[in-house]
Amino acid sequence: MLAVIFIYMVLASQFNSFIHPLTIMTALPLSLPAGLLALMAFGMTINVYSAIGLMMLFGVVKKNSILQVDYTNTLREQGMERHEALIAGEPRPAAADSDDDDRDRRRHDPDRASARAPAPARARRWRSPSSAARCSACC
Repeated sequence: MLAVIFIYMVLASQFNSFIHPLTIMTALPLSLPAGLLALMAFGMTINVYSAIGLMMLFGVVKKNSILQVDYTNTLREQGMERHEALIAGEPRPAAADSDDDDRDRRRHDPDRASARAPAPARARRWRSPSSAARCSACC
């Protein structure tokens, strides 16, 4: 019980709010059934190592909650409405990031000239020969 009070006090001082720590801490009890179901699905027992793993799961869930609340607060400070900030603060699937990474990798790989993407209009201005030699794929 003292640990919960201590966590609440630290989060309340970090966010200057009484509500945001409760939002973050509600995710912790929800992660326990998921961790136990994962142990049951793989036929594992609850021992010292799995207890340490569950504690790590709590830490990851708490960190993720803190990052989401902080990012949502940042968006709201920038003038975004509450609903828009909540939607924008949701995590994106990992598959959505891979297309951008592949495009950037192809653009900056000098060995794959056929895979080069066309240069954007703002990058087609005159450049000095030294900068063109550094990255001819996108300039």
